[in-house]
Amino acid sequence: MKRTRIAFVLTNFGVGGAERQFWYLIDSIDRDLYDVHVLLISHTSRKPKIIENPTAHIRKYEMKWRFDIRIVFRLVKYIRANGIDLIQSQLFMDNQIARLVGLLCRRPVITSIRGEPNSRWFANRLEFGLQWLSAHFVVNSHWLKSAVVENGVAPQKITVIHNGIDPSSFQCPHDRGALRQKYGIPPESRVIGIVARLDPVKDHHTFFDVVRMVKEEIPNIFAVVVGAGEIRRDLERYVEEIKIKENTLFLGEVTDELPEVLRIMDVFLLTSKRESFPNVLLESTSAGVPIIASNIHGIPEIVEDKVNGFLTDVGDSAQMARRVIELLLDSSLRSCLAEKGLERVQEFSIPVMVRKYEKLYAEIFVPSER
Repeated sequence: MKRTRIAFVLTNFGVGGAERQFWYLIDSIDRDLYDVHVLLISHTSRKPKIIENPTAHIRKYEMKWRFDIRIVFRLVKYIRANGIDLIQSQLFMDNQIARLVGLLCRRPVITSIRGEPNSRWFANRLEFGLQWLSAHFVVNSHWLKSAVVENGVAPQKITVIHNGIDPSSFQCPHDRGALRQKYGIPPESRVIGIVARLDPVKDHHTFFDVVRMVKEEIPNIFAVVVGAGEIRRDLERYVEEIKIKENTLFLGEVTDELPEVLRIMDVFLLTSKRESFPNVLLESTSAGVPIIASNIHGIPEIVEDKVNGFLTDVGDSAQMARRVIELLLDSSLRSCLAEKGLERVQEFSIPVMVRKYEKLYAEIFVPSER
């Protein structure tokens, strides 16, 4: 049986959840069924790191400027020369390039939408105005499917495939006390944390308000903040203003060390105003950390309130603070939520995610069409 040749188009090389999901898929797809090609497209502001995969064909392209349309014709040449059957893209710019390539090559294209439809008018019109160029859409939550349908895409043209992770990769065996010493955290501290880019949509101000409120009842509270972004200085000023500077540690962007940072935490808090399907909740749950999160968008597809975590109203710092205090003062409750969380996260494994993609590929491309 001939393998289906699939090309993955990628223009973003960050360390965000969407990028990690793409590589989980690329690395795990069945090589007995699929011949995998990865087309990396860079420009001056976005350069790929050295990427190697012995079981995939990786080709790098560079655009001379951000909207260098010539890249489309270079990809068309590759698709035709290598007999590619199916094209998959992940993010906004990837989608538009893949669609044009698919149109010129007459190949089916599966595009993805990973978060709330773009708030920018032009980008939103482009994404959904050109939907006829996509054979199918993949979204990562049922909430997002509803949002995409509201933008005019037929429900039968959309498949929900939740994000997948490897839970074991976030389980750190190291001693918690030693790790806290490594990061300069007082040994008797009660630690709450957040992992999110420093962006207004993540609502770190609410997170810090929670820390301030909890400190009134639990003075040895300590906050660990993981993430980078343009508003860091603003957040550092705010922390000083509300007098929790001595209780706060900004770690910046963390990648390989994330499991050990999660190991430090007693409670994980996510205060976002918008989230489709946040990987970080799967990651913190895998690390055995009980979670409190905003009851928004796709989050309830991960967290069942009072079963494997707590859900609170968006921006309600007082409600979140009460939940944090409740968890910090009740070790059996923390253990119970963490245990239920570990059970829940098994439903979002990488193999489960990959099998759903493979099922979709088989439905979109029939080998006899080669």
